[in-house]
Formats: sequence, C-alpha cells, structure tokens
Amino acid sequence: MKPGTTVSGILIPKRKDGVPPMTERQKKFAEYYAQCGNAAQSAIQAGYSKKYANTNASKLLQNTTITEYIKQLTEAAQTARIMTARERQAILSDIAKDKQNELSDYRHAE
Repeated sequence: MKPGTTVSGILIPKRKDGVPPMTERQKKFAEYYAQCGNAAQSAIQAGYSKKYANTNASKLLQNTTITEYIKQLTEAAQTARIMTARERQAILSDIAKDKQNELSDYRHAE
C-alpha cells in the first residue's frame, strides 16, 4: 500500500518524508514492545489476535516505521532515566550532610 493511494475508498495520506503513517494498532504494539520487549505479548495487548501474534508478531518488527518509533520511545525513556549533573550533585550533597550515618554506611561491601 503506497501513500497517496486509495484503499477501500480510504485515501492513505502521504507524510512529508514519504513514509506511510502507522495504524493505531501498530502504534500501540510499538509502545507495548518498548516497555516489555516481547513481540507476541505486545501484539496481543495492541489488539491483534493470539493466532496472528504467535505467528506474525516478528513481522511487525521488520516494519521500519514501527522499529523507528520503538527506537524513539526507548531513547526517550533512557534519557528520562539519566541523572543530570545537578541531580547527582544534590544527592551527593545530601549524603555528605547527613550526620546520622557513618561514612562506612556508604561503602560497598568488599
């Protein structure tokens, strides 16, 4: 199916980059997959049948539009988990100022 063509009377719009948009199920699949990493489970949660999910979920991962979206989602999640320098400094300052704990409490077991 090419963008700009009509399928069952529905015009599939072209994106500026020429890549067709994802369906809602494909988008949900990508979002679930970015969370759990299990293609079959993600397909079922996105609304695909169990039969389809068990036999064809890997085909969804071959769709470059879907994989690009998954990549964007995982990169955004990783960025959100990374501490900023200011956050690290604040935590280390809190530890240093905490007079109730001994320095040995912060050492790793050897």
